[in-house]
Amino acid sequence: MNIDLSALPGVDTGIGVYMADQLFPPDFDQLSDEEKQAILDSLLSEDMYLEPAYYANKGRKSAAESLSFVAYPEQKYYLKVTNNVETYFGMYDFFWDFSMFEEEQQPESSLVPYTLSVEGKAIEQDEDMFPVYFEEEGDQGNEEPSLVDLLAEGAQPYEIGGTAGGSLQLFEDEDWFSVTPSESGIYDFSFIHKGSLPVIEVYEVREETDEDGETFKYLNTIGTNMIWGYSYPYTGESMYTGLRKDRTYYIRVASDYYNGNTSYDPYEFTSELVLKNVEDKYEDNDKLEDIKNLPASSFEANFAMPGDIDVFYYESKATAVQGVTIQTLPLSATLKKKYPQELQSPSYGVVMIFEDVNKNRKLDAKEYDRVQYIEKGLGYSSTTYGSFRAEKGKNYIVAATSYVDGLVPFSLNPYKLTLKAVNTNDEDKGSVVKNNIPSKPLALKKVSTKVYESSGNLNAGVSFGDEDWYELNLTKNSKGKIELFSGQEIDGVISIYKDGKLVTTVDYYSAGDTEYSLFNLKKGKYHIKVRDVNGNTSINPYKLKVTLN
Repeated sequence: MNIDLSALPGVDTGIGVYMADQLFPPDFDQLSDEEKQAILDSLLSEDMYLEPAYYANKGRKSAAESLSFVAYPEQKYYLKVTNNVETYFGMYDFFWDFSMFEEEQQPESSLVPYTLSVEGKAIEQDEDMFPVYFEEEGDQGNEEPSLVDLLAEGAQPYEIGGTAGGSLQLFEDEDWFSVTPSESGIYDFSFIHKGSLPVIEVYEVREETDEDGETFKYLNTIGTNMIWGYSYPYTGESMYTGLRKDRTYYIRVASDYYNGNTSYDPYEFTSELVLKNVEDKYEDNDKLEDIKNLPASSFEANFAMPGDIDVFYYESKATAVQGVTIQTLPLSATLKKKYPQELQSPSYGVVMIFEDVNKNRKLDAKEYDRVQYIEKGLGYSSTTYGSFRAEKGKNYIVAATSYVDGLVPFSLNPYKLTLKAVNTNDEDKGSVVKNNIPSKPLALKKVSTKVYESSGNLNAGVSFGDEDWYELNLTKNSKGKIELFSGQEIDGVISIYKDGKLVTTVDYYSAGDTEYSLFNLKKGKYHIKVRDVNGNTSINPYKLKVTLN
């Protein structure tokens, strides 16, 4: 059955469907007229709380409502149309419409009449054997086939570029299709719109080994048309995903479970290859075995497929603290124009470092607990950073992946991965600081008549964090600005001293931001101290710059 209720200006309308036995007791016909009237009055006044069997109240004010459900033979139903915002219209509603927490709702009236249409059709025969209901674990006598095995046998074949369709006979119905593309690339799956949109999801088959050494297969979602945002989730007309050639994937079509409606109209979808050759030159390097060497200390690649993991091998030639950064880079102007906007979502990289104890170029089960995560800065900047101690003669597995802030589970934005030893050669190691006066301060290089600057590193291996001291000589009273440029890993602090006494401290901004301050200083000799607020080590050199007016 399908029910359509027209929109009313300024009115939030709703539809509710009740079964007869929800409203009236079995002996209703035997009740007296007074008792029947009392029940009817209670229902009409809404004093009697009854949750409908089916409902629709998703359009909010000035929007139409539509409700589809499966009606069973010989069952009488009652339909309610209301302008009273119901607060029991779904377990998810309170998350999307906070106004429903208000105790008192004020229904809006309308002089404009509404239009209500009800239509029905007989349920067609299901196209496939799904959904499959498995027995509870321990109840079956013989081992049941897995869903993956059943899909390999019973999913309807589909070819890229073709059209497939069907009907969802029940709210719980699922239609499954199998597809094996002949080219790797980014594909667009889209519905040929005929009414309400069901959910479409694409799955890949993954294989893993359990604790007993037994391999098992499972489905992993790599694409959906479910759109999440600040309003109620809804289904879109299309979706992107990445597929690799000669691999079999499964497509699931089902009712929109957040909307709560059974799909009334038949559906049709099609697909096309929109982009190819988008992966980096190091693919296929997703597996944790037969791992190839790290191509360079710094290189660019991308995560251009759903769930992409880039795995490399690092052989340590010396004992050192290795700094690691993974930075998301912008697309070139040409590619930014070429790629769909949905494939350019922000992404945040993370790196995992495993020690390969037996040096077999494979991550064994017992080596999983030898992991260190490089994740500082994750989620609030384009660069994630960290470090680990590499020992001479030991080998390490470097696995990089990303989190995507978007509806598509991957991004075509490239990344730059850098792994290099941090600087341990302290620029002012021979200097002794006493009463905030260094014995051998570092010099600021004169770039022009009014600009002085110098670069350095906040070195590793220094207790409580490294500090670098510079000397600035002013031959006259001067105004200007001082700046400290640093990498994402540094939350810099500048302190200016004269004769050992603190003149000012510059610490206004967070990690990765340039520290900046104007100054008005008298003639004389000043010492400038540069440090990280938390004593962190720099992976990339910082630059201290003084500009006089």
